[in-house]
Amino acid sequence: MKTKVLILVLTAILTLAAVSVVLADPIGPNSVDVRSTSKRTDFNTGSNQQVAAEKGNISNLYVNTTAQTTHWQGYYGDVGGTITLDNANNWTMYSWVGDIVSPTGTVLAATSAVTAWDSITCINWTNITGLETWYGMGNSDSDGIDETFTGTKSLTIGSVSLTNCNATNLYMNDSSQTQTWNETILSLNNKTQPVIFASTIEDGKDSFINGTKTDFQMVVGTKSTNMNYYFYIELN
Repeated sequence: MKTKVLILVLTAILTLAAVSVVLADPIGPNSVDVRSTSKRTDFNTGSNQQVAAEKGNISNLYVNTTAQTTHWQGYYGDVGGTITLDNANNWTMYSWVGDIVSPTGTVLAATSAVTAWDSITCINWTNITGLETWYGMGNSDSDGIDETFTGTKSLTIGSVSLTNCNATNLYMNDSSQTQTWNETILSLNNKTQPVIFASTIEDGKDSFINGTKTDFQMVVGTKSTNMNYYFYIELN
């Protein structure tokens, strides 16, 4: 079996600006600024490993390698915005803060546009095989959905409280951890589509990069061909 190691190296830094509405359901950002993106390319650049072969000899080997995931995209970045009291013509009676200094809430990425946030549910885990097939993941892949979202988390999106949704924790300072950077996998009406990835905003916490702080980071599934995600933000 070919082993794939999930490494968060595909990154797009996003700045999410909240539109001016009452804070309730998640909303689409005014803009998403992709400030940079990168992918690790230095795999298998070391020297060939040679092992002695002697007649009549049997050797027990451990052959170790690192392979780039083909099933996931990573996002991380900062969250900003303004809270205002506007009328239907976007005239502002009052604006709070000017810019959100310490954002809290959730960044969400969905495989299709979402309007009925009151229908949000945990992903239908009984059909996870079908969802992995939709993404082009194999049942034996080491970096599949069920190998990634191995924990659980309870959270609230809009007015809906969700209990024990499948979740994971992303790396901090290049190391695994279980205290922060939580991400859950959701859908609508207890189905597997659309897929909605929800990442908790952590104001200025250490990211997966040593010495770098960020407001959110998340991974989303990818297919063999390029696809788009619809981004939303819910500020608490």
